[in-house]
Amino acid sequence: MTTNGSFLDDYDYHLPDGMIAQNPVEPRDACRLMVLSDGIRHRTFSDLPEILQEGDLLVLNDSRVLRCRLAGTRSTGGAIELLVYGQGSIDGDRVWRALVKGKRMREGVKGTVSGRSGEEVDFTLVRQKGAGDWWLDLSSVRSVDDLDRLGTMPLPPYIDSFTGDDGEYQTVFEMVDAHTAVRPSSSTADGAPFGSVAAPTAGLHFTGRLLSELEEKGIGTAFINMEIGPGTFLPVRSENVSDHEMLGERFHLTPENAARIRGWKGRKIAVGTSVVRSLEHLYGAGTVEDGWHSTELFIHPGHKFASGIGGMLTNFHLPRSSVMMLTAAFAGLDRLKAAYLEAVRQGYRFYSFGDAMLVLP
Repeated sequence: MTTNGSFLDDYDYHLPDGMIAQNPVEPRDACRLMVLSDGIRHRTFSDLPEILQEGDLLVLNDSRVLRCRLAGTRSTGGAIELLVYGQGSIDGDRVWRALVKGKRMREGVKGTVSGRSGEEVDFTLVRQKGAGDWWLDLSSVRSVDDLDRLGTMPLPPYIDSFTGDDGEYQTVFEMVDAHTAVRPSSSTADGAPFGSVAAPTAGLHFTGRLLSELEEKGIGTAFINMEIGPGTFLPVRSENVSDHEMLGERFHLTPENAARIRGWKGRKIAVGTSVVRSLEHLYGAGTVEDGWHSTELFIHPGHKFASGIGGMLTNFHLPRSSVMMLTAAFAGLDRLKAAYLEAVRQGYRFYSFGDAMLVLP
């Protein structure tokens, strides 16, 4: 039965136990790739140079994932977990913004969290922003680098038997020196860069070798630095999906990347839902400008695409999630659900460390 995707139940599908990937394949580009175009083709991600066309432009998110999860206890007892995802100031004092898990949370609650090396840091809940969403003081954590040294990698809760190291939850181009200039300096007027609390997972499949092969084929690359925040993975609770509101997420373009995207004559392929949202925000505003931007754009079926993207690379997403809805807006919901059903039949691996899909109109 055809559906227009207006309701939350429209985005349900059955995923058998054991199909959620707990670790990435090695090498990264050896994962499977479903190509969804006029039909369904089953390929390997390393085949990408053969599948794409000379003159295509891959637009990638090279944001770094922060070690930003902290666990500890309240001063009166009871476990607490923080997922720190931003920073700011209240009455001139530096504060951190975090999703907080714990019982009896209220302003003024104090406690201690422990770092990877056993270092203990005091915290105080300062002001509540929403359900489980707080501004807080972390006494000795003054910078993003301090937080990264202290915290642990924020792997999704469905990954519970990961055996690799933290680098496996970072993209290879985040680590490449040639691209470090895309990150703005902390002196930027619109605020210091922070980082992401989840990986731009569509980009996890690339290797240095594959990037070189794509360049040799005449396939270009451009980078957007979008800080993936909790808005990307918080559940959609509205039965009518159009009532859902996204939390804002920031992104940054260097002048070189903005000019490259603006002037590209060939097809643009968005790598990941964060890139789709960034491009749609920019083109919807009328121009691709460098510098800091922020978007609360929620893309779901019925959205009119402004960026003219000619394809998107993405993973297989959680049911009822905003990223599945975005993918359905581009691919068509019935077409996407048929592809997911085929992926289950064929034994694809799902979610962050799973296999990939290339959607072409």
